[in-house]
Amino acid sequence: MVQTLNNMEALRDSGFGRPWPRHGLKLLYWFANDYIVFNEDRQMVAQDNPRGEEFGFRFFRNNLLGGDNGRTRLLPYVGNPFYEVGNLHHDESDSMPEYVTEDYDRYHGYSGYPGYSNMDRLIISMPSDEEMVDKVYVTQHHGLTTFDPDNTYCISRGLLMIICGHYRKNYGGYKNSNNMDRLIISIQPDGIVDKVYVTQHDDLTTFDPDNTFYISRGLLMTISGYKRYAPMSLNVFLEQILRYSRGTLSPTKDNLINVIYNTIRGIMVRTLNSIAELRDSGFGRPWPRHGLKLLYWFANDYIFFDEDRQMVAKYDPDDGEFGFHSFHNNRRLLPDGGNPFYELGNLHHDESDYMPEYVTEDYSGYPGYSNMDRLIISMPSDEEIVDKVYVTQHDDLTTFDPDNTYCISRVLLMTICGHYRSAPMSLEDFLEQAGYSTHHASRDVSRPAPRPAPRPAPRDTWVTVTPQSAVAKSSFWDSWCNIL
Repeated sequence: MVQTLNNMEALRDSGFGRPWPRHGLKLLYWFANDYIVFNEDRQMVAQDNPRGEEFGFRFFRNNLLGGDNGRTRLLPYVGNPFYEVGNLHHDESDSMPEYVTEDYDRYHGYSGYPGYSNMDRLIISMPSDEEMVDKVYVTQHHGLTTFDPDNTYCISRGLLMIICGHYRKNYGGYKNSNNMDRLIISIQPDGIVDKVYVTQHDDLTTFDPDNTFYISRGLLMTISGYKRYAPMSLNVFLEQILRYSRGTLSPTKDNLINVIYNTIRGIMVRTLNSIAELRDSGFGRPWPRHGLKLLYWFANDYIFFDEDRQMVAKYDPDDGEFGFHSFHNNRRLLPDGGNPFYELGNLHHDESDYMPEYVTEDYSGYPGYSNMDRLIISMPSDEEIVDKVYVTQHDDLTTFDPDNTYCISRVLLMTICGHYRSAPMSLEDFLEQAGYSTHHASRDVSRPAPRPAPRPAPRDTWVTVTPQSAVAKSSFWDSWCNIL
C-alpha cells in the first residue's frame, strides 16, 4: 500500500530525495510552485499538458512488478493515465529551473547514471481530456529499469499547498488565519451527542494535541442558557471569554468561540425518532393542548414524501396559509442551518380556521394550555423541500421553552402518516399511542363559535398559490404577537 505524506515532517521522515546530490525534493518544489495551481475548489490544475512532453514528461505504464508477495503494480489503479517526470537525461528537462538540474552528472563523473543525481521521479495521474491533476506520487529507482515500491509515496494536496505557500498567499498563514479552529463531537447510535471537543490546527493537515480540550456539559449548559429564560448573548459570552483571557481573543474573529456558540443549540435539541419517544417527551399533553393534533395534521395533510423520502410541502408557508408566519429565531432556540424558519400553531390567527376542526376545537380563545404548542419548519426560500421540523411550547407569553423543544425526525413523520403502511394511522390511534387522553370533565374556557372559511387548495407550484387575505382584528390580543 502506498503511504500518503501529509506534511513536511512526514516527508522528512520518509527520506525521499536525500542525501545530496539527489534532486527529488527540488523536483517536488518546482512541481508545486510552477507546474500546478490550485483553483477555488482547491483542485490541482496543470499549467502545461504532460502529453506534450514539456520538462521531460513521459507516459508511465504502471506495469506489474515482481516481488516476494507476488506480482503487483507500483501505483494503485485509478482509471486515469500516469505521466512521469524527473529523468534529467531527457533533453526536455533542460526547461526546468537550474536548481533542479544543477547537480546532475550527465557523464557519469560523480555519481554515474542513473545514480543518486538522477534516481528520483515524480508521477502524476490525470484524465486524458482534462487539466485537473488527480494524484501526485514520488518514487526512486531501484535499478536501471524498476522503481522501489517501498520508497514510493503519494503526496497529498495539503502538503503541496504547504510547499507552494497556498495558505500563506491566500489566507495570511495558517496559524494566523481565521480558519484554524475546529469543534468535534461524538454521537451515540441513538443520535445523542456523547462528547464535545475543541481543537486547533498545528499546520495545514494536523491538529495540535496540546491545544485540544474537552467541553463539559456544564459549560455547554451555561453557554446555551439552560434553565434560564434565554441563552447567553454572543456579546456577553465573548466579553466573559475576553475577561478571563486578558483580552487575547478578538470578538470579531471567526474563530472557535463563534463556532461553539452557533452550534450549541443544535447539540441541545433532542431528536424524536418514534412515537414512544414522542410520548416520553410529554409534548402536546395534557388536554386541551393541541400540539399532537397539529403534528398529526402536518404529517398527513401539509407534506408528502417523494421517491427520495424528502419532505415536500403542499403549500407555500410564505403565503401564510393555516397561520404560517416567519420565525426569526432571535433567541437561538433552534440550530441555524442557513434556511428561513416558519412557525405554525397560533390558533388566534384567522388563517388557523383552515385547519381541520380536530386541531382547533379545544381552543378557548384565551392564553393557556389550549394555545401553547407550536410547530416550526425550516426550508429554503426558493424550494418546496422541508429541511427540518421542530415542535415546542410557550414558556410564557413571548418566549418558548428550550427544555421542551424537539426535532421531529422524518422517520417519525413517516410513521404518523402511514408511509410504511398501506393506510395512514388514524388520529385516535395516534393520540392513544402518544399518551393523549381526550377524556375530560370540562373544558378550561368555552371557545366562541368558529368562523366558517373554505379550505385552501394545494398548490401545483409556488407561483400558482393564491394567498388568503388577512382579516384585521381589533382586540386586546393584537398586542400579543407570539402566543396568541
